[in-house]
Amino acid sequence: MSTISDSKTLHESTCNVYEAVPGRLISLQKNGAFARREGGDVLLGNGFLTVRIPAEKGIIASVTSRLTDGEYPLAGDTFGFAASVAGAKGTEWMAGSDTNRDYAVALSDNAERSAAVFTTREGGLAITITYTLDRKRFWVERNLAIAASEPETKITMCRLVYGALTVSGGKINELKLGKFDTPRLVTAGNGGLFAGVGWWFYEVDKDGVYQNTKIEYEIAGRFEAAPWYVGVLAAEVGEPFTGWLWYKNFLTMRKREIDKQPSWSYWNVGWGQWGVEMDDPVAHQCVDLATRMGIRGIVFGSGAMGAGVDIVHRLARQGVRAASFQPNLSSVAENTLRKMLDLGVVSGGLFSAGRKWEDPKTVKELVDQVRSIAASGFPAAYAGDFFETADSFRAHRGIAEFYGAAREALVYTENHLGMATYGPQFQREVAVNHPDDICGFDTAHFSVDWATMLGFRHSRREWQKKYQYLMPEYGLYYYVTHYSNWGHPRLYTDPEPQQFLYPSYAYCGIGFNFHDRFGFRDSVAAVSAFSPYYVLGYLDLKMPREDVEFVRRWLEWVAKNAEVLVPARICMEDDKACVVSKVCCGKGPIFLLNYGPGRRTFRLALRIGATGGFEIRQVYPTLHGPETFHEGQTLEVSVGGESLAILDVNKSLESFPPVNPAEFPVDVAGWEKQGQDWSGGFYMPQVRSALAASADSSLPRDLLSIEQDYENLDAAGKKQMDAQGKGKLPDNFMQAYSFRDGKLVETWKIAPWAFADRVWLVYRPARPLPLSATFPSVRVNGKPARFFPRVNYWSGGKDWTAVLFFADVTELCQYGRANTVTLTGSDENPDGRCFVISAARPD
Repeated sequence: MSTISDSKTLHESTCNVYEAVPGRLISLQKNGAFARREGGDVLLGNGFLTVRIPAEKGIIASVTSRLTDGEYPLAGDTFGFAASVAGAKGTEWMAGSDTNRDYAVALSDNAERSAAVFTTREGGLAITITYTLDRKRFWVERNLAIAASEPETKITMCRLVYGALTVSGGKINELKLGKFDTPRLVTAGNGGLFAGVGWWFYEVDKDGVYQNTKIEYEIAGRFEAAPWYVGVLAAEVGEPFTGWLWYKNFLTMRKREIDKQPSWSYWNVGWGQWGVEMDDPVAHQCVDLATRMGIRGIVFGSGAMGAGVDIVHRLARQGVRAASFQPNLSSVAENTLRKMLDLGVVSGGLFSAGRKWEDPKTVKELVDQVRSIAASGFPAAYAGDFFETADSFRAHRGIAEFYGAAREALVYTENHLGMATYGPQFQREVAVNHPDDICGFDTAHFSVDWATMLGFRHSRREWQKKYQYLMPEYGLYYYVTHYSNWGHPRLYTDPEPQQFLYPSYAYCGIGFNFHDRFGFRDSVAAVSAFSPYYVLGYLDLKMPREDVEFVRRWLEWVAKNAEVLVPARICMEDDKACVVSKVCCGKGPIFLLNYGPGRRTFRLALRIGATGGFEIRQVYPTLHGPETFHEGQTLEVSVGGESLAILDVNKSLESFPPVNPAEFPVDVAGWEKQGQDWSGGFYMPQVRSALAASADSSLPRDLLSIEQDYENLDAAGKKQMDAQGKGKLPDNFMQAYSFRDGKLVETWKIAPWAFADRVWLVYRPARPLPLSATFPSVRVNGKPARFFPRVNYWSGGKDWTAVLFFADVTELCQYGRANTVTLTGSDENPDGRCFVISAARPD
């Protein structure tokens, strides 16, 4: 057994690490594609498969797999349509094993992409069936198109049949990947086939025929159906069912084929009811900070829609490079926009995505809108939110038309809520989707950024569990830094008014706008375990220079290594930890995420398909190694609490990420029961000078609860509180934090993560305590320290609970020496639940 770090830990996670991409997928892509005639059949093939298509039938008769050297005859493949032309009596046309037709067949024999095109006529319609096979694909696609003789002729589609996959003796596994998508995996022995529709709206009958029986869709001149795909699969080590890994890579590859950029980053400045508009005096400071951090885009505009969107629309209509802007655009907005143009920062806005997608007029207006923005010369992004739609063929076609146009015309597209319900096929329409809401996740973490990251991981994990982890990881939406400007009126102004407003919801992670000196860098780093697309929330305009530089260097590293970071296979995941493999052909990163507060040892059994020895080195948070390992060997890695480590297998990375050395958190260990108390200890690193150098004079001493000061608000403030407020703070909450004058509370009690010059002792009880309960007490080196709670606000004022306790022990610690901790008032053994944390970093 080998180890990269031999630090002693209290927590352990064990798992096998597998390849994220089958090695054969890469090696077989080197073979070219072909198309040829063989007797009465057409053969399409490449390094993965050969498809046999009888020339007089046009259906798939069999597929030969190069993965298993097996031939799979298809029983009952069929496709066709029913339609009426110009209101005349309907035409029905079907292809099947019992139907011969006189097709004209044209072959394109090209090593990169071969094709076979079958054409015929029926009922005044030209029918074209196109089979395509790319050199890099392990599946073939079939497209059906029909066209009238005149481009204005109305064609009304009544029924569509895409295909059927049945293999004699095969075992059928029908997946449910969203609201409609039901792909089929058929296995026989150690391999088999998979098939489905390259769209998400259809039905499957009892015989396994994929069709749309209530299409009711009218179009002028020409109709093209979504593709039917058939591919090969093989059993791979460690997968939950045969074909899982190949089908997961099929979904990932289809998405990557239409992705517009390999990586992206933007700052959502405008999200929430009090977001920043382009004409806010502070907007230009946001552009400056984004530029220094290397962030490529900014979303301005508050509210559900965002006035930033409207400004972009007006600019698009007039032309952003015109000599003067619209008269109703302020000089501040003009200067902000010109600055963004000069610096190359992309602007966007939040669109409400609940549209009448079944209405062609609405879709056309939306398409014209995004195209006009693109034509203006102003680089723009699209962020949809609260997606919803009627589920009809017409509505889904409208969605595809709009999102396809947005993806093509604009720089970047995403959606926040609603889309992911429809599954991985839909995901391709935007760069990233947010799968679900993040209400109710565990907020019992000291770092607010880490807590917010966990909220989005929780949302992602629950969604992936529903769909067998088949969604391409990098297409899911991850918020890097905490929500801040939702539900409370804090503005980005300088000097910034400090306000504490009841309540800040748990799913926001944090309700107070301070820079997180503890979890910020690790949260930025952790996103790259899942995605090269970065969405940032609150960023402090007074962010420390070192953290600004870290983000800039990290985003540069992600962009340079995006190809390596896209593949992702979750090898182990629970509430405590996650292991993500990006290994392909014996090369690639491995991410180890420790979600909990204590140091954790990961024991990794290496099953990455490598031959001979291979090198592994740790590249984050610090550089270690390299060391040589072999297939089947176990690797141990120690990872700090609420942090992560990144390993590089066989030099897969173009460059190393910025390092982030840290001494903390430190577990309090060796707990023993002594009467009614628990006694433990820890070694305190010598960080006294680092603490002194980290004092921040810009942090306010006190926070004011606006609602407690209601009588002193002006009319506008009272109106806002009447509309948005929740009333007076509970007495037990004010007592727990020792409010002064019923209004003021010391800032460090509410936002301890903003203070880098402190050392905190943290205790996380197994069960949250009501605020009315007696809190535990603590002594460090025999001297008392007072615990303050971190409160879970989600359940409401009367039922608020303390999920974490922390005490300022900066002056109680013995630096460079052993320290003792005595915990009173806890029935549970604090082992693994008590630690010392600080933002102090080694020189």
